Amino acid sequence: MKIIFLVLLVTLFFNGCSSKQYYEPTEISSGFDAKIIDTPSFISTINANGATLDNDMFIDKIGIFKKQLPIGYSFINNTQSGVVASNKTKELLFLDTNETIKFKSNVISASTKGDLIALLFSNNSIGIYDKKLKQFKLKKYFKASALNDTRIAMPLFLDKIILIPTLSGKVIVLDSKSFKILRTLTVDPQNEVKNIIILETINDTMIAGSPNKIVSIWDGNLYTKEFFIQSYIISDDFIYIASLDGTIYKLDLKLNIIKKKKIKFAKFQALAIGEYLYAVESQGYIVRLSKDFEKITTYSFPFEEDEKIFVNKNKIYIENRLIIVK
Repeated sequence: MKIIFLVLLVTLFFNGCSSKQYYEPTEISSGFDAKIIDTPSFISTINANGATLDNDMFIDKIGIFKKQLPIGYSFINNTQSGVVASNKTKELLFLDTNETIKFKSNVISASTKGDLIALLFSNNSIGIYDKKLKQFKLKKYFKASALNDTRIAMPLFLDKIILIPTLSGKVIVLDSKSFKILRTLTVDPQNEVKNIIILETINDTMIAGSPNKIVSIWDGNLYTKEFFIQSYIISDDFIYIASLDGTIYKLDLKLNIIKKKKIKFAKFQALAIGEYLYAVESQGYIVRLSKDFEKITTYSFPFEEDEKIFVNKNKIYIENRLIIVK
């Protein structure tokens, strides 16, 4: 009886695997018009602002830096004080001056303004640290998060406030002079993976998002939408989101859906934008959409689902390749 049950279980498992459906375009175009360049090394780690390569060079939102990080460090951010990186021994490095600061937890997100550093640590604590005084202006602990998306957002220094993302689905709003917490914006407290992966300001609008939800604060009003955000890109006051079900959305800053296009069984690993919107599909395709979502073209492009990707506008870094789209 046990053997029969085991056979049935194995049969159901393999039938389930074989029934999994993948994106298969009805028409594939030739002549993919993009510049493809070999990069110096493969991508090792990624965050929302850049990537570290296996040879210790790194990519930020400008491009590939030829200067290498010390062994064991990963790129965090290119800040007002220059490039900052961290290692797994709780040190934060300022690459331009070779200055290091030792903390009690590993730094995973950081931005600077003058002598101030806004920090997010791996234990989900946040802080404002004064380099000159060598002390914290603020340190606050939040409940630790076991699962996190690697696309961790960076803190933002604005005129009168500082925004710090957390791993528990919140954005902490601080007064930039007193460093007191003015407000806690709860983006996504419910899901298992809920860390903030989007934190940007566009004119007077703040956009924040987790892998499952996006919020916008526009003209004092709060707008929300729930998506499983497979990938996203923000350009020209529009937010483009590829969700898990293969739908690509074009949203305005109030999160109104301007356009959407569902591509059956597609899984989009990254979005890039130039004259067109480009979506990298996990089965080895690049889908090109006109910005009005009326024209769609699919190109074959060798790509494995587990390959690491970082995108900056029209530049797609895939492992050891750079694709510049038009």
